[in-house]
Amino acid sequence: MPGSKAYQSHCEMHGKSCKVIVSYSESFFTQQLASLTASMAKCEERLKALEKSLLARVLGKKKGKQLTKRQINSALEGILSSQYMKELYTIEQNFDGLPFIKYSVNRIAFEKIMQTRLGRTLLLTNCQDLLPDEIVRGYRELAHIEEAFKLMKNRDYLRWQPAFHWTDQKLEVHTLYCVLALLLTTLARKTACEAGIDVSLAALLDDLSAIKEVALIYSKDGRVNPEFTLNRMTPRQKKLAELFEIGEVLKG
Repeated sequence: MPGSKAYQSHCEMHGKSCKVIVSYSESFFTQQLASLTASMAKCEERLKALEKSLLARVLGKKKGKQLTKRQINSALEGILSSQYMKELYTIEQNFDGLPFIKYSVNRIAFEKIMQTRLGRTLLLTNCQDLLPDEIVRGYRELAHIEEAFKLMKNRDYLRWQPAFHWTDQKLEVHTLYCVLALLLTTLARKTACEAGIDVSLAALLDDLSAIKEVALIYSKDGRVNPEFTLNRMTPRQKKLAELFEIGEVLKG
């Protein structure tokens, strides 16, 4: 697995021997670092606004009712509520006279988070025979299962609800239909990708749903001669229609 590392150990969990894997991923580290810096930017903006507001009252540049210690602490609690923010920011408060605050980034805490937490995932399993890379791969493949659940909640395609059933037997049949639909569409996307048409499942279903059969009615000598064809298609739709032989299916 490029850009990945893993450390293996063992522990006792609920009376069972478990294998412990700490995995590290460079891509996961980058994603978490980007999220962390974005949260820090928002947090610093709010801290700066609070500091500026309190300082303006100290200098007599702003009038109005002064915030109490409880209100300031409550505001700080809300500002620092995001993950890691309480560790990353050092707040100095002064309540002698008119209150004010000062803040700074705790760079030691930032380095510690970078070196010990970002990009890392702790995995525990009682499957002692699995190798570390097999455990990590199995965990990462859970994303495909989560994506399948998202697809079955899609409002346009493949959604499980509404079921319009109440008995267990009919709900089980309805569930079977939904899973079969997900399986068939996933196989269709796999076929398209293997043919060089790399699209998401939603885009594939959009393209296929837009392909319509058109009936052209010609009248001659009192006779009606219908001809069936497909509507105008985009280049990608034409490729899909050829790949899945949609025209042949409609003729049948």
